[in-house]
Amino acid sequence: DNQTLTEVISWTNQTQGTTIGSNSSLSLDSSLADSYDEIVCQATVTDLSGDSDITSTSVTLANRIPDVPTLSLSPTPAYLDSVLLCTIDSQSDDDNDPLTNFYSWSINGSTLSGQTSDVLSSGFTSGDSVTCEVISSDGTLNSAAGSSSVTIANRPPTISSVTLSPNPAYTNNTITATPVASDLDGDSLSFEYTWSVAGIAIQAGSGNSLDTSFYQRDDLVSVSVEAFDQTDFSAPVVESITISNTAPTTPGINISPTIPVEGIDDLVCTVASASTDIDGDSVSYGFSWTVDGSTYSNATNTSLDSTVAGAETLEGDEWICAVTPNDGTDNGSSTDTSIIIDADWAGPLEFTNCGQTGQNGPSQSQCNAEYSGTTLDGFITITSGFQYWIVPSDGTYYIEASGAQGGSGASYTGGLGAQMTGEFVLTQGDTIKILVGQLGGTISEKAGGGGGGSFVTYANNVPLIISGGGGGGGGNSNAQNGQSGLTGTSGGTGSQGSFAGGAGGGGGNASGGSAGGGGLNGNGTDGSCSGDYGRSF
Repeated sequence: DNQTLTEVISWTNQTQGTTIGSNSSLSLDSSLADSYDEIVCQATVTDLSGDSDITSTSVTLANRIPDVPTLSLSPTPAYLDSVLLCTIDSQSDDDNDPLTNFYSWSINGSTLSGQTSDVLSSGFTSGDSVTCEVISSDGTLNSAAGSSSVTIANRPPTISSVTLSPNPAYTNNTITATPVASDLDGDSLSFEYTWSVAGIAIQAGSGNSLDTSFYQRDDLVSVSVEAFDQTDFSAPVVESITISNTAPTTPGINISPTIPVEGIDDLVCTVASASTDIDGDSVSYGFSWTVDGSTYSNATNTSLDSTVAGAETLEGDEWICAVTPNDGTDNGSSTDTSIIIDADWAGPLEFTNCGQTGQNGPSQSQCNAEYSGTTLDGFITITSGFQYWIVPSDGTYYIEASGAQGGSGASYTGGLGAQMTGEFVLTQGDTIKILVGQLGGTISEKAGGGGGGSFVTYANNVPLIISGGGGGGGGNSNAQNGQSGLTGTSGGTGSQGSFAGGAGGGGGNASGGSAGGGGLNGNGTDGSCSGDYGRSF
């Protein structure tokens, strides 16, 4: 009818049941439709008479492949102990579909089975090329794989500590550095040492020790140590030490005199051989004394000796002198020496028979006269003919005793007394009992009496030393000398016969007219000349 037509366009998303447009053209976006939705276009025409007609057409939306994702791996650099994280930096889908990502890992081109997360923490080592691949899926179509790779770097070694020895160090010590290091990659390590003295580098290289020629006392010596794994160096570790003072050596000392007499001799402790000091310091000496374990502080000191006045000393005291060297900073090792004070001994003591003869011992007055002006003056007490002497100090005493000579007969002289010597340890305060033998007399015109023995015993008659007297001279032969054994010998042969000496401390035996000599414990037996036998001690 050639009427004018009115057109009405309607767009609907048939899948979602929504109206999405009314223009002749439709611009789609993700707010209007998704992939695979059916989009319907319906057109209605109406003429002026009010009649109309409707028709429609539709299209199903296609799905587009997601874009290739862009990836990155961290950390960078990565090491053997790193945990690798595969990060998706960007990904997109033209259809704005939700995406699912699939991860895979490979090392040096070989895919790792079971590694499907975005993290990889093992399986690689220094120098490996590690690759992460990601495929994005919108549920229907998969993108091409995106990938990122990293090469595992060498981990530099680490030094946990450096020790300098010896510590403390002295000017005569070579200093040695000992590092403790590790390398995660298991590489073999070498070390570089840079030595400095007072902040100035003086030696560098592989040498881990520094010679004594480079430093002196109070210098600060330091070393910087680096470990090298043939690829990288570790961070340097610095250790320092201050050179300590070297104490002086121990001196040689002595005390003089070597046999000091109580109350007389000064004790002089002398540095006989000086200490040495490697640092060249001047050395002084400190002296200290003890007497029988107690500190003595009244000595007179000089730089090289210390003196104790003789008036301070007593017999038997032990004096110890200790000397300590000092170089102005430190003491060296002390040394000591000791000495025992000797008694005030004027010389040998000589005991005699005080001029007495016959069978009885001397009197007090005889011995007082005999010893007047000698070393025994005032020290001898006489009781019943015995001489008593008190030991003045502990010590070893040398005693020499001689028996008396026998009396001469008509034709022959008496025998000599025995001479005995010995050393005895005596204690101060011991009382010693002494009998000095007396010359034998003439018994008859033909025979002499035996000489008296000399006895030294303790006060209780326990013997120290005994020297027998000589036999009396006979009419026909000389008498026997006193013997050193425990059995005496016979006397001379006279007109009345001879006698035999006693044994074991007993008296001698009579024979004919001759009587036996007295022993320690027993009298001699009587001969035909009654009363002429020797009495026991």
